[in-house]
Amino acid sequence: MNPRARCPIALILFGAALSIFSFVSGKDDPRSLFSMIASGRAKIVSSDPEEIERIKRTAESRQQWNLASKLVTSQENELRTQFHDSLANTSASDIGILIHRNDKTIAHGMIVDSSNGFAVAPLDLVLPIADPTTISHAGESYPVLEITPLSSADNLALIKIATNSLPNSNGTDLSADPNDLPREEAGLRESISILENPSNPAQIGSFIGTLVQQDDWNTGTLSTDLFAATTKANPSATSQAIESHWNRIGLKVSHQRTGYPEVFSCDLQVNPEQCGGPVFDLSGNLLGITIARVDLHATYVLPIHRITEALSRNNSEDQVSKNR
Repeated sequence: MNPRARCPIALILFGAALSIFSFVSGKDDPRSLFSMIASGRAKIVSSDPEEIERIKRTAESRQQWNLASKLVTSQENELRTQFHDSLANTSASDIGILIHRNDKTIAHGMIVDSSNGFAVAPLDLVLPIADPTTISHAGESYPVLEITPLSSADNLALIKIATNSLPNSNGTDLSADPNDLPREEAGLRESISILENPSNPAQIGSFIGTLVQQDDWNTGTLSTDLFAATTKANPSATSQAIESHWNRIGLKVSHQRTGYPEVFSCDLQVNPEQCGGPVFDLSGNLLGITIARVDLHATYVLPIHRITEALSRNNSEDQVSKNR
């Protein structure tokens, strides 16, 4: 049977051809076919009542989807504005660093002891050291003296920077657990706070952000509670089909995406070389650092208590070695 005879559709409106192109492009254009049908500016004539109802339902659904998308976009923009405003007058950017090698940024990191020039970063991004490495912080560049594994389980490296004191970081020191110390002893500025309950850093759906460039915040939401990123939960042997798709769309993922004892997942869109930066919530609480880009939608964040525990162990081991 001739399809035209089965389902003839006539659009009674000048410029209908332009509307079809608008519909195909998926734009929210008042001239689009769906918009005209939903608003009554276009009329459908068909011998098939079911076909008429199907087109009307599709038009209404499309209009509802566009309205919902606009609302979500508006809410996201409002949250981003709140986030920028809440951190604008804090020292959040004071503890973030960029790590460079051969004139390229290879990783981000976080200062953990500004008085003695120590920072942490993802282990798989900074080791081994094949060429001279520098860090940039507060507009200045500093040579890196040494990089050593801090916690292999957490993919965490300790970086010794060639300076006795980093500017603008106001004595930041996370080498002792800040939850066991008064704030003045922990050396933290009032504008950065460590959550009192680090085992449950934030609620699912909490708005979070990380600094990817000077005054450039990448924002997203928490997707999970803390969990162990075991091989079962996230197989490292990604299928060739998935990896091929990632390559086609230009997605880069981290080398170490499994084996973490504790992480939480979020939808921060960071590249592997942008991992290592501090992550904050909307109230300015320091939650941890980005540690791995896992797939198209997920990035892992290493919680702050894993970092402070690793630093405490390292300090204890150093003290034992000195006493021998």
